[in-house]
Amino acid sequence: MSPRHAGRYQPLWSVQLVPCAVDRVLVGELASAGESTDTERAPAGRTAAAEITSDRVAKEGCSRDADHRECTTYPRYPAQVSTHLIGGGRDEAQWPALYTTFLHEATDRGRTHGCAVPTIAVVVVHAGDDESAGGEAVARFTAAVSGRGPANVRPLIVVEGGQLHPSGLHGLDAVLVAGGLTPAYAHALQPVMAEIVALVKGGIPYLGFSAGAAIAARRAIIGGYLQNGIAICHEDNAEDLDELTVVDGLGLVDFTVDVHAAQWGNATRLMAAVQTGAVERGVAVDENTLLLVDTDSTTQRVAGAGRLWWVSRQGHDLVVRLEGTGL
Repeated sequence: MSPRHAGRYQPLWSVQLVPCAVDRVLVGELASAGESTDTERAPAGRTAAAEITSDRVAKEGCSRDADHRECTTYPRYPAQVSTHLIGGGRDEAQWPALYTTFLHEATDRGRTHGCAVPTIAVVVVHAGDDESAGGEAVARFTAAVSGRGPANVRPLIVVEGGQLHPSGLHGLDAVLVAGGLTPAYAHALQPVMAEIVALVKGGIPYLGFSAGAAIAARRAIIGGYLQNGIAICHEDNAEDLDELTVVDGLGLVDFTVDVHAAQWGNATRLMAAVQTGAVERGVAVDENTLLLVDTDSTTQRVAGAGRLWWVSRQGHDLVVRLEGTGL
C-alpha cells in the first residue's frame, strides 16, 4: 500500500525483472546500511550480502542448489501453514511477533523435502524512477526475519507496470509479498496468481505486507478515496485511483482486507465498501499488526501492536468489531 503519487498510475505493459547480484542469501548476513522509515519506500542505503555456495548450503543440511534440486538430508513430516497478513508499519520491535511464525512454517516446509534452511521468495514491486528501492526493500524484509532463524532469500523484483514470471516461484518453501502501490502489485502478480494459490494449497506459507495483504483477498480493494464522488478516506491513500476499486485477488482468504487501518484511516474505506455492497465483508488491519489465518480459514489469531477492524452487515446495519491489543 502506498500513499497517492503525484502522477497517476500508468501500466507499462513490458515485463521488467530487475536482476539481483545475489539470488540466495542467508538471513542474518543481509543488512541494510541505512535506517528505513518504511518498508514500502525505504531510504537509500547499500546492502552487504554473502552468497551461499553449494558446499555451504550442504553444511546447513540441504543439497538443493540454484537449480532447486530435491533435498534428502532430513526426514519428511507434515507441516502446518497459514496465510499471514500484516497491515504495514515500521516498528522493528514488533518484528518477532509479526515474522516468527512465518519463518517457523517455512522451515517446517523445507524439512518436508529434506532442507534445514528454507527458500523464501520476497516479491517487491517498485517505482521505475527509483532503481535502488527494490534491493532496499528486500534487505529490510530479510532483516525482519533474521533472528528468527536462517533462510535463503530469493529476491523477485519487478518495476511498476511489469509482471512476475512463474519461473521465479519454483523450488520455494514460502512466499512473502511486500508493500508499495497496490494496483501495481495486483498487475504484477496477475500472471502467477494460480501458481501462488497452488503453492499455498500445497503447504507453502504466504505472508502479505500492506499491498501484499490486500491482494491476498478473494475480492481485493486496491485503492480509491471516493465512492460515487464522495470521500471515504483521505486522498493521500488513493493509490493513484479516484473511485473505490475492487478487483479479483488471490483468494487466499474469503474476506476483503484493507491495511494501515487506524494510522491512515483506511477502516472507513472498508466500512463504505461493505455498507454499499462493493464487498461482502472484510477486515482492516492496523500497522505493526498480524492477522494469521489457517489454510481453510477456520482458525484466526491476531498478534502485534494494533487491532483488527472486522466489518460486516446485519440486514441494513453495519457491524464493526474490534480485536487485538487492549481489548
